[in-house]
Amino acid sequence: MINRREFLRNGFRGLLLGSLAVMSGTLILRNYGGEEASCDFDFLCKGCDKLKACRLPEGVKFKESK
Repeated sequence: MINRREFLRNGFRGLLLGSLAVMSGTLILRNYGGEEASCDFDFLCKGCDKLKACRLPEGVKFKESK
């Protein structure tokens, strides 16, 4: 049987791990912008919200291949 201390400790660890995962995902997938911006993730063009206005070579190539 789990006691209160273990429950709180496990809950805090889960919250910390979830926060770390969300922050990591945000930092990896955020758009840096600027003229020299590049897209390193080929799989993102398919579901990208900014594809219509994308001027990056990867986005232009993806739009032409559609």
